[in-house]
Amino acid sequence: MREHLRMDGIKVFEEDAKILHLVMQEHKTKNKSEAWRIALQEYRKNRDITQSFCELKDEFTASRHEIAQLKSTIEDLYFLVQTHSRGKPS
Repeated sequence: MREHLRMDGIKVFEEDAKILHLVMQEHKTKNKSEAWRIALQEYRKNRDITQSFCELKDEFTASRHEIAQLKSTIEDLYFLVQTHSRGKPS
């Protein structure tokens, strides 16, 4: 059995009680301690997903910036090629 800490006297406000009741209904439990554990596990999962999303968003932003730089470089090269090819007699 896992060792646990006792957390008596937690203030639960009306909104928190409603959410806890929804967790209890959804997971079919009448045990508030179990509902709190489930809620905390869900929070941890959602936080991990959110962090992954933020990392992907940052990677996407960096990729867009890199693509813009590459596009600018290609345009510059195209301009140089066009300028160089116009300068040669046919």
